[in-house]
Amino acid sequence: MASVIPPKREIPPRKGIRAQLEQLYFYASRKIFIDAQLAERGAVPSLKYSDTLAPVMYADRDGFLQPMNWEGWTAETVFTVTQANVAGGAVSVEFSPGIGSEFELLDLRAVNSGTNGFNTGPANLNGNFYVLWTSVASGAGTATTVPQTGSGTTSATSVADSTPTEGRRISGTDEVRILQTGAGAQNDTLQVFIRVRLKHKLQLPSISFARSVNPLDVSVTVGTAAFVVNE
Repeated sequence: MASVIPPKREIPPRKGIRAQLEQLYFYASRKIFIDAQLAERGAVPSLKYSDTLAPVMYADRDGFLQPMNWEGWTAETVFTVTQANVAGGAVSVEFSPGIGSEFELLDLRAVNSGTNGFNTGPANLNGNFYVLWTSVASGAGTATTVPQTGSGTTSATSVADSTPTEGRRISGTDEVRILQTGAGAQNDTLQVFIRVRLKHKLQLPSISFARSVNPLDVSVTVGTAAFVVNE
């Protein structure tokens, strides 16, 4: 007779070392049981995507273990960066959840002051795009937004439909990347607005300009490049 995976139940947070260990034991035991059942059926459990796996644990501000379930928090940031190098250089902005975390991109908008084009999309930890969500040709004051459909694009741009929610869920060392496709000029600016849904309120995405051309001369001149939780 085939075994049946028990229904998932949540344990309310409890204080004390013993209570925390009991919570961790419960989730670890459930994961081991489910993995065994999946293996019996010839399935390979996915640590990244399977919703049958026990949630990851994290330590809250008081040091208590909590299950990593999706919560209803969103966070956003609005800032402008300037390329100050005399030779100019394309600006790249990367947003990453970090190891063991995730976020879901809700809205993204970027606006150039110069004549650069844009590529945006999910990328790996080396900055290589998996797909392009938008690809905007160079022009004065170009702008791009996500999400949007991939309809009406040419084979040259070949952008993917970014409207499905699951396609905008970014995990671990992956990132959302905004990349200017032109060199730009000195003092060109890039304005960025981004809003994300958080896996947990305390795990805010990191923001980097490290892959920009002449990155040491790229700085925030308006606003702050840091996410603020919407409470």
